[in-house]
Amino acid sequence: MIRPTCPACNAPMLLRKQIASNGVKQIGWYCVQCERWEQPVHWLAHRDVIELLQSHRATIDDIPTVNDYRDVPCAVCGKIGSEMHHWMPQKFNTHEDVETDWQAWQSLQAPLCKYHHDLWHDLVTDWMPRRGNSRRKENG
Repeated sequence: MIRPTCPACNAPMLLRKQIASNGVKQIGWYCVQCERWEQPVHWLAHRDVIELLQSHRATIDDIPTVNDYRDVPCAVCGKIGSEMHHWMPQKFNTHEDVETDWQAWQSLQAPLCKYHHDLWHDLVTDWMPRRGNSRRKENG
């Protein structure tokens, strides 16, 4: 696993984690100087991170946490345990009208509970692959 450098400030990126609303620890490369994740964000497989950390006698729990979303309320209904939702689908980060301002687009996000997150995708990005967690499938 090769440690990337930040494209904005050229500082070496460090392993950091965020904890999703369901308690899952997502680990990726983070620039502590610019305070942003590698773009586009690619969460690393836990087995690869564990292997990398073994030589340092560290565990995933030793990686500093940047964000913890377990107690964040949904912007729509207030339900605790929301997921951070980006308003611009990541696939558009290379679109000619978005690419130069991608960091601004990426920062437009809101916490949504699972139901409202899936509802947004059902209404706006029904074309998106791997949307197997649709609220319609849960409700029959």
